[in-house]
Amino acid sequence: MNYIRSIFVLALFLFSCSSAKHGMTGKEEKATVENKAESRRSAPERPGVIEIKDSSVPAYQDIYDMIRGRVAGVEVSGKSIRIRGSNSLNVSTEPLFVVDGVMVREIDDIAPETVKSIEVLKGPDASAYGVRGSNGVIVITRKTGKD
Repeated sequence: MNYIRSIFVLALFLFSCSSAKHGMTGKEEKATVENKAESRRSAPERPGVIEIKDSSVPAYQDIYDMIRGRVAGVEVSGKSIRIRGSNSLNVSTEPLFVVDGVMVREIDDIAPETVKSIEVLKGPDASAYGVRGSNGVIVITRKTGKD
């Protein structure tokens, strides 16, 4: 009987400690969680995104020069792009290219001056494109007449 009573007292003690975290009320706890979530949302830059500003566009020879060395985990050699290293020995390791929402095979004809942003998706972010995105996805947004 004493054994059951001590287990009950211990459980009651643990429950009371977990619900009142460090003397905070439920409202204070919720406000802290919301502030942390808000600060994560207002991060200045997302990794893998290249935002192009008019003054930051030097004279690139092609789109490959624009991507080269600007995003971690992306290797550009000549006209070949590889994301996260070599994935296959027999099959192509080229990423999926999406230009203005349309999947394309190559990006050779895109002039660097027309690019608004370049986003590199890896891993779970690229899974939205299914098997085609298994080698990564490069999303290119070009400037419109309004930009």
